[in-house]
Amino acid sequence: RLAPKKKAARPARGKAQDSAATAKDGIVGYYAPTWGMASVGQGNANVGVAFSGWNDITTALSESDGLELKGTQYLSLGGSSEQGTFTPDTVKQMGEECADIKDAGYEGVCFDVEVTRGGMKLLEELETTYQKCKEAGLIVMVTTSHTAPTGVSLGKMRQELIKHWVKSKNIDIISPQLYTRG
Repeated sequence: RLAPKKKAARPARGKAQDSAATAKDGIVGYYAPTWGMASVGQGNANVGVAFSGWNDITTALSESDGLELKGTQYLSLGGSSEQGTFTPDTVKQMGEECADIKDAGYEGVCFDVEVTRGGMKLLEELETTYQKCKEAGLIVMVTTSHTAPTGVSLGKMRQELIKHWVKSKNIDIISPQLYTRG
């Protein structure tokens, strides 16, 4: 992993410039990768996501340290590589440590669910973790690659994940990544 080469302007964590709920244009957000050139978002952005690619809160926080974001600030967990893989164990650990995200000044957590292992047990752990994040005072967002997670080993699991997200009372935002590359 490369360290960010450019930082985007960010107010002190926990002190968002604009509330997403009161923004004129609704939620206008962007993902700022923690590697390479970090995105600065568009001018009217009111949600910024520190996009780390890690499934471990401590590493995601460390990789995102110093990244400056606009508006309501989210820490992303997971991604499209092995270091972002969601398993029942990694997701359970996220639930146990989710208060650390709030303590670091983030207002939300973004689960980047792309590579998964664990079938129905994973669904149970995800819901428990979403609930723990809500109880810790975090806004819960889920994002995935394009129309469904790409790195799922079981055929029907893609559809099961999406059905689960739509039905969950603990998820505030679902944000598909509407790009194919880059």
